[in-house]
Amino acid sequence: MKILIIILWVSFYSCSSVVYKTKTKSFSNDINSMKRISIQISEKNISEKSKLLLYDILKQEFSHRTLFIVYSEKDKSMKRDGIFFVEANEKIKGNTIELSLIGHFVDTKMNLSIWHSKLKKSFDLGSKENLSVSETYAEKYGNEIKPKVNPYFELSKSLIENLEGPKSLSEDEELEKIEIESK
Repeated sequence: MKILIIILWVSFYSCSSVVYKTKTKSFSNDINSMKRISIQISEKNISEKSKLLLYDILKQEFSHRTLFIVYSEKDKSMKRDGIFFVEANEKIKGNTIELSLIGHFVDTKMNLSIWHSKLKKSFDLGSKENLSVSETYAEKYGNEIKPKVNPYFELSKSLIENLEGPKSLSEDEELEKIEIESK
């Protein structure tokens, strides 16, 4: 019986992608008060195309899953309520990619990290999952990025799945969100 429990425990944790998640006590209030954010990706451990892919995926996920108004990090015209920092590391061995994402959500009003998470998982580079998503990004960034799309897509979704964002936007903010997302 003990061996079965140990095997189940080891197999659960070896498949699990969440390494850790931490948040401040006032996280719910802090995240709900933020409306305008930007995403910044660390450039040191992935290629430029992987960085652009990750940025696009995160921006798309934030736009569709939350009411955040996601500004480009290059657009300095609007003061941000928060910045979502992401550091990515990838190691390719044969037909496998080991991908880790570390995310920090910083409240710029308080200059405080209110949320921190690390996810890590290995993926088969020949996976046929999310094929239409892979095709879309391959058209944009080239076929060499195609095998990396599913790993980045899946881990990015897991990274931000519990970040709710603001509960509502004013009519002007809704128009602002539509305008920003159309760029």
